[in-house]
Amino acid sequence: WLITEPLIALAGGSGDVAEAGVTFLTVGLVGMVPLTLQFAIGGAMRGAGDSRTPMICGALVNVVNIAAAYALAFGAWGAPEMGVAGAAWGANIARVVGVAFLLGTLLMRSAPEGIRIGAGAPAGTTGWMPNIAIGRTFLTLSLPAVIDQLSFSGMFLILGRILLSMGPSVFAAQRIAITAGSVSWLPAIGLQIAATALVGQAIGAKDYDRVAAVNRFAQQLAIGWMIAAAVIFVVGAQQIAGFFTADPDIMAQAAWALYSFAPGLPIAGIQFVLQGTLRGAGDTQFPMWNSIITQWLVILPCAWFLGHVLGFGIVGAFMGFMASSVVNVIALRWRFGTGIWRSKAVLASDNHAVTAI
Repeated sequence: WLITEPLIALAGGSGDVAEAGVTFLTVGLVGMVPLTLQFAIGGAMRGAGDSRTPMICGALVNVVNIAAAYALAFGAWGAPEMGVAGAAWGANIARVVGVAFLLGTLLMRSAPEGIRIGAGAPAGTTGWMPNIAIGRTFLTLSLPAVIDQLSFSGMFLILGRILLSMGPSVFAAQRIAITAGSVSWLPAIGLQIAATALVGQAIGAKDYDRVAAVNRFAQQLAIGWMIAAAVIFVVGAQQIAGFFTADPDIMAQAAWALYSFAPGLPIAGIQFVLQGTLRGAGDTQFPMWNSIITQWLVILPCAWFLGHVLGFGIVGAFMGFMASSVVNVIALRWRFGTGIWRSKAVLASDNHAVTAI
């Protein structure tokens, strides 16, 4: 709340756009508590082997979000017309519904045995007092992922400023390309989560040989999906861009962004899986530092030098993502090959750690 205005200004917002951004962010922050709970409970369920319930929850949240945001933003169905603030309140309502759904599921006896709450909970797990030992290990495993995401968000703010300096059409085009790219990443991120959960289960069972098999299979699936996504981007770049805008300049810029984005997608798929594998094995700090270094020393310099200085525009900026994925994969494959994760896995297993997903 205290820094919403500077954050919006850093992203390049001004005038009415900045005012709307501050309003949405200020109201949206109210929903961070249920959103955090939703992530935590969903992660626990996936770690316990139930990935279906969090998926259903995600679909439910999206449906509620669309309906509530539409109603409150435009005053539909008798709701008050609140504009941008209404859209943010719609997101908050959806998050509360999501948490209520997950908590209700945990109360049922059909929930995974180790994470039930209420009458069906395992003995000794119904109290609300925190377990300091588990909390310390949990922070050790999860804090690097939090720092990584904060760094990623900061990098995107700076990247937005660099692209905005190339013109408003370039900035608008990168938003289209990132939105389309995010859709292509979803299955790979799902495989990353699955790899983290399955590796964590293998570590808990002290079946370290299974870790390599999980990693290899998840990589194969990720590569297959990302190749398909890359082909779609190359063949349908114009159509994808046209779905978001009718402006010919923005369409052309977005299409070129997708062309330059596509070759790096299979490499990014390998990166996602390797990150999930190492995190599941308890080796969380190396992926964090590797990611932060490539974000700030590869993506941003490439965007500025290739895109701004050499004049390649959005193509040069997006080449930085491919370069980042290449560097990431080389480093992550080396780390996995050293077997250092085995010693960290033993430590995590001995401390009864819960893998952060």
